[in-house]
Amino acid sequence: MASSISPNKIYLTPNEVAELLMVSPVTVRSWAQKGVLVAKVTPGGHRRFLKSDVENFVRDSGVAYVEAKPSVSRILIVDNDPLMMTYVYDILNGSGLGFVLATAQNGFEAGAKMYAFAPDVVLVNVMLPDGDAFLITSQIKKDLATRHISVIAITADTATESIARILAAGAETFLAKPFSPQDLLGLLSHTASVSKTGRGGAAKTDQKPSAKLSEAESLLFSLKRLVETKNNYIGHHDATRLKAMVGIFGRSLGFSPEQLQALHNACVLHDIGNLGIPDSILLKPAPLTEEEWTVMRSHTVIGAQLCASLKEMESTVQIIRSHHERWNGSGYPDGLKGEAIPLLARAFQIVDIFDALTSPRPYKPALDFAAVIDIIKQEIAEGWLDPQLGRIFLELLETRPQDFAVIPSVDEAA
Repeated sequence: MASSISPNKIYLTPNEVAELLMVSPVTVRSWAQKGVLVAKVTPGGHRRFLKSDVENFVRDSGVAYVEAKPSVSRILIVDNDPLMMTYVYDILNGSGLGFVLATAQNGFEAGAKMYAFAPDVVLVNVMLPDGDAFLITSQIKKDLATRHISVIAITADTATESIARILAAGAETFLAKPFSPQDLLGLLSHTASVSKTGRGGAAKTDQKPSAKLSEAESLLFSLKRLVETKNNYIGHHDATRLKAMVGIFGRSLGFSPEQLQALHNACVLHDIGNLGIPDSILLKPAPLTEEEWTVMRSHTVIGAQLCASLKEMESTVQIIRSHHERWNGSGYPDGLKGEAIPLLARAFQIVDIFDALTSPRPYKPALDFAAVIDIIKQEIAEGWLDPQLGRIFLELLETRPQDFAVIPSVDEAA
């Protein structure tokens, strides 16, 4: 079934853009706020999008229009964490499988929507306050009218007793955090009610839940907004600024288009593993303990695991895992030394450091060029950075400073 939006429309609402691009309306509004997608504002304060501007955005970003909406399962997402709710919503909404979605933030909302929305599957965060997840699950399974609903528990606590408790309450299975889009869609594809066209429907035999997400762009599109939101909290890099700089450096090194694309992907996803780090560590205002640093350093491995299932992401995964290695072998997570560190990771690392030093952070001001050059020279001397790549980058800074001096972020340019 084709999109219901008239092809003759000139202006589109945020909801209509979301329908065309298979994302949530929240994502569309975020693009508009950042100036990534041009929006007009009506006298009443409502955003409207010229269809031609949306088409230009599609062309430039590689996002595809939705062409079909198969009738499949209705899924209720129950989570009090807006970041995780948006992550799950965008994966399902962007999968191309036509899921009908609803959300709830607590047990009361979930109970109300259990009958009004009538889901086939409930995805519930085990860590809801006041034990709501267990209450929701047990109530679903006690009621003859709802016991057919499949419950999937999403949890970061995979201790045996915790999993046993939620399964005893009636959940069919659980999904451990952190998880990739493939993990979620793969689990849903094996859940009985998802493999049907509806209640009592015949099982589908022609659906391939992971086919659309076998492309690297799908993963980027699903995760990008969540990563950037998390980075806003912890003062990490602006992906647009970083992408511009790695492009300059990569082209100066003669990298192929495929290598440049891997670097660009890494600008968004190099710290995606932070999603698996507890906020008590990630957002801690005081210095981390040695034990906390051990947990923090695991973000490289977590990030690589999240993206590892995509063949198109192989080079990007190497950057994600290895961009904290050091030339002398003193880095992490694998203690790689010299040319054993992937070339793209070595190149990315240098630009990543430059970006961190020249960008303001909640805990420090931006440093000037002279100070940054001195620091990079010192890290080369200490054996932390690839000396050959480091010298080439320093030459770029000294001979083409205008290419690195003012590279505005999306927020600054909006």
